Amino acid sequence: MNWMIICRMLGYLALNLGGLMALSLPFAFPWTSPATEFETKGCIGLLTAMGICAVVGGVLLWLGRHHKNNVLHKEAMAIVALGWLMTSLLGGLPYLFAGVETSPGQPITVVDAFFETVSGFTTTGASIIAELENPETLPRCILHWRCFTHWIGGIGIVVLYVVILNSVGSSSKAVMQREREISGPLTQAVHPRVKETATILSWIYLLMTLLFAGVYLLQGMSVYDALCHSYATLGTGGFSTYNSSVGHFNSAWIEMTMVVFMIASCFNFLLYYVLYKKRVPGQGVRNFLAPLFNDAETRAFMAIVVTATTVVSINSWMNGIYPDYLTSLRHTLFVVSSLISTTGFCTQDYNQWSQFAQAALLFIMIIGGCTGSTAGGLKVIRFILFYKIIFLEIEKTFLPNIVRSLRMGGQALSDSLRHDVVIHVAMMMVVLITGSLVMMAIEPDTMWTRGDVNHLEAKLQDCGSAVLTCFSNVGPGIGVFGPMFNFSQVSDAGKVVLSAVMLIGRLEMFAILVLLVPSFWKD
Repeated sequence: MNWMIICRMLGYLALNLGGLMALSLPFAFPWTSPATEFETKGCIGLLTAMGICAVVGGVLLWLGRHHKNNVLHKEAMAIVALGWLMTSLLGGLPYLFAGVETSPGQPITVVDAFFETVSGFTTTGASIIAELENPETLPRCILHWRCFTHWIGGIGIVVLYVVILNSVGSSSKAVMQREREISGPLTQAVHPRVKETATILSWIYLLMTLLFAGVYLLQGMSVYDALCHSYATLGTGGFSTYNSSVGHFNSAWIEMTMVVFMIASCFNFLLYYVLYKKRVPGQGVRNFLAPLFNDAETRAFMAIVVTATTVVSINSWMNGIYPDYLTSLRHTLFVVSSLISTTGFCTQDYNQWSQFAQAALLFIMIIGGCTGSTAGGLKVIRFILFYKIIFLEIEKTFLPNIVRSLRMGGQALSDSLRHDVVIHVAMMMVVLITGSLVMMAIEPDTMWTRGDVNHLEAKLQDCGSAVLTCFSNVGPGIGVFGPMFNFSQVSDAGKVVLSAVMLIGRLEMFAILVLLVPSFWKD
């Protein structure tokens, strides 16, 4: 293991993180945010955290000063996994030094800060902070940093690192390749040079951020709210600036705009580059968007959204949840788009929906968005391939002599990819089952038996949904972890477990799980 190059790259990451924290400092002033006066505590919290990032980064750079500029596959995996762990720890420092309170009179702890930061960077959106609208308990500049972690995590800390640092040679290539491998099985580079690929993706990401914020601004949001919600929408994270999330605006226009933006954030970002490269002056909208909707994964994703929305909206309307079908369609479309995109914005308490509707929502949480997007979950392409693999195996039982290859988009896929998909789904089931059992074991029954209310029979369902929503990086689950609640009541041990699950899900399992294998660390 080349520890020199690992230390050097982690040092650059720490310095970059401190620099990114500086972007939240302007929002400590009352003329740039809803703050009524200069936020001294928030400013001190950010400056102190930036100083620690600088010290940590400097020490790591010094330790790696004699590095050899070559990164093998193992070092690349270590940089990605350790990089996410380190930035999650350092990213929680502003909460601690600013004196943030999870609820009035309840100071945030180290575990709470770690959970909130992991949730931000992994674009999960699960939160332990109950009061968002009080600047005394949560300064506006720290609230901006909280939302901004979605933006950073969405593009990927490692990809952002490749662009800013402009590292040379095999170091950048290996790390970039590892970060892109965890995005899905069929993601392909759009440019042979790693730095230029990362630069293209970053520019697309930045322009989409500005577009989203601009549209939100035109729809009546303040500059502060427009920026924060654009971070969360594009990063498919779900952190809001209000306790009632997007429901605060009570605007069908904003909700439908967010539906479009959340779905757009679920598409493979490389397809947007293809649209740019293949554009022709004077071509119609249909021809311009053809590469996007000719993609098999994109079409499958849209089919899932339409089917889930139609079925759940009819079910909710027929069960009397909403007075008319159009109202049911509006709210269902938003919830389905929010959950399948793993954004997690909430306008409705779907705990009140039927058991069938809740089961359907859990199912789309598992699927998630497309590869190469900011969305989490299994990814649509794996869902399709897994379905095809099962079909081929069933067919083989009664037609043993026929050999059919696994195909996608008219192309035959390798047996190694087939193996990878099966292993990924199997590992996902292992993580979900193990995580659910651990949560059931460590969480006290009193969470479900308060006063005269006894819902202990729902503990399995609730713990399972908590693990699933964290693994898929969605945010809200069902039951006591549903859209109208948060994760503040979870024990410290439970928060650590769920934080680990979020990281495992965001890094596609293996990049984190290899850290637990002793032979991984041997030369």
